[in-house]
Amino acid sequence: MAVPVGAQESATAASLSSIQTAAPQPRRIFIDGARAASDVGLVSVGVQWPWGWRSNVLGGELTGHWDTHIAHWRVPEGAAAQGRRHWTQLAVVPTLRLRFDGGRSAWFMEGGIGVSVLDGHYATRHKTFSTRFNFSDHQGVGFNFGARRQHELALVLRHVSNGGIRKPNPGEDFVQVRYSRVF
Repeated sequence: MAVPVGAQESATAASLSSIQTAAPQPRRIFIDGARAASDVGLVSVGVQWPWGWRSNVLGGELTGHWDTHIAHWRVPEGAAAQGRRHWTQLAVVPTLRLRFDGGRSAWFMEGGIGVSVLDGHYATRHKTFSTRFNFSDHQGVGFNFGARRQHELALVLRHVSNGGIRKPNPGEDFVQVRYSRVF
């Protein structure tokens, strides 16, 4: 069955309009701090962009978001190799979040794996990364609070390594405390 040309253009315009209005908007801004067993400290700031879908899983609500952040790594005096003590990391991590009790609970758990890049080769007296490009994965548990649940606290375990692409690949593990604010 042929569709009139004007109707096709209207349908296409309507489809494009719905895509444009459904463009993701940032949902949360966060700051976190961490310490690794190797004494490297980390502070990051970031934005979370929701994917716009929900699914009922295990009696809870599963959602997804992009976790985008910039982090500053720093090692203490005397721990640095080659004199460098600071690195900057950019990361994008697709993340799944499960909120309990059909999505009504203030508690959630989440996990994700994505990519990151450091502004130089990370090297300390105890560890040396062979690549600036790395994978970044995390698992966390947290809760929302406030009159509209606009505040969020989470404990996050983060691992950064190149996934065995090149040796050495010691990786770095961080324990992070994250504060987020919904806007």
